Amino acid sequence: WMSLRRVAGQQRRPLVGAATALVASSAIVGTAAAVLHVELREKLFVQALGLQRGLRAGFCTVRLIVQYKLFFWQHAATATSSDTEERQVGSYEALLSDLHQRCALQVLELCRINGGLFIKIAQHAATL
Repeated sequence: WMSLRRVAGQQRRPLVGAATALVASSAIVGTAAAVLHVELREKLFVQALGLQRGLRAGFCTVRLIVQYKLFFWQHAATATSSDTEERQVGSYEALLSDLHQRCALQVLELCRINGGLFIKIAQHAATL
């Protein structure tokens, strides 16, 4: 490589200076692109993770709503049947307790999978 200073009697080659500038600018642009790629990838990962957690929570909520709706629709007819009221109430409460237990386990699993803030919210809800 030729020095950037003019040596006595020698002319500097313009292509060497242009090539050096091209290599340096390519290195800078390449490094900047790599850094931006990593940052963009991290942002997209965080956004995708948030979307995934939100969708998971939404599906769990819909599943719980459907389970409770089906339960109440199925047992609305038995509430007006001619069975003894005591047996009905005991059976209904036992079935409702089982439904509560199943739904609580589903919410617990959701909070464990989603982690983070969901666990803190579940801890707060457990103290109520």
